[in-house]
Amino acid sequence: KQVYQQLTTRIDKQISDSLKPNIPESGHGWRMQVACRDTGSGGGDLLLHHHFESMTQLLLTDIMGHDDSAKFFSHAYGGYLHGLIQSMQPEQGPAYMLEQLSNSAMNDKILSQVTLTCCSVQLAKSGKIGIASAGHPAPLLISKDKVTTIDTSGVLPGLLEDCHYKSNNLTIQSGQRLALFTDGLFESADDNEARDELQSQITQSLLATLSIPIAEALDQVMTLFDQLTEAKPSDDTLLLLIEPIDE
Repeated sequence: KQVYQQLTTRIDKQISDSLKPNIPESGHGWRMQVACRDTGSGGGDLLLHHHFESMTQLLLTDIMGHDDSAKFFSHAYGGYLHGLIQSMQPEQGPAYMLEQLSNSAMNDKILSQVTLTCCSVQLAKSGKIGIASAGHPAPLLISKDKVTTIDTSGVLPGLLEDCHYKSNNLTIQSGQRLALFTDGLFESADDNEARDELQSQITQSLLATLSIPIAEALDQVMTLFDQLTEAKPSDDTLLLLIEPIDE
């Protein structure tokens, strides 16, 4: 029993560690900072990246659920998505990633067992960015005086045969910042009123911290999140902040 417990604990830790987001702090003219929280079991959210010569590809995925099964399927999806990114060509665009993912989510015996959302992002120089979404929360554009929602939408992966997605291409200006996140950021509260308050305060914090360095901004936002959720979120949460680097 002791050997079994030690092996189980070790394997569980290895899987949990493999799911923690690990991205470079800069690439192709962008700064990036990421933070995550889980419910204790760990691992329903994934953030993968790959540097190409002309751009950086990001995939932010939320496996529905926040228990050991979500962790298992996140691990399985992580391996698949890593291979998918490696095999793509930069010119195929962010929507292509979601179309391939959706086909696999419908037809693969393992990947079809869970529901997930996904946001595919390509970062190029001079603040140019392409975004495509499959049922995922829309990114937030943080500007000097306001926070606006980026228009992205698309059906959940695996819901329809031969599904197609649309890429939204835009340019983020110097002094602006983009927030990409999983739904736990605004839904880790007990009721609708508390969730509305959580969303309002986190959004205000994103705006208030725009003028400070991005790492400090992320730390302040997540500190507020921990305070509002009493460090016991009801869903796994991941927040990625990105901004163009002045050239």
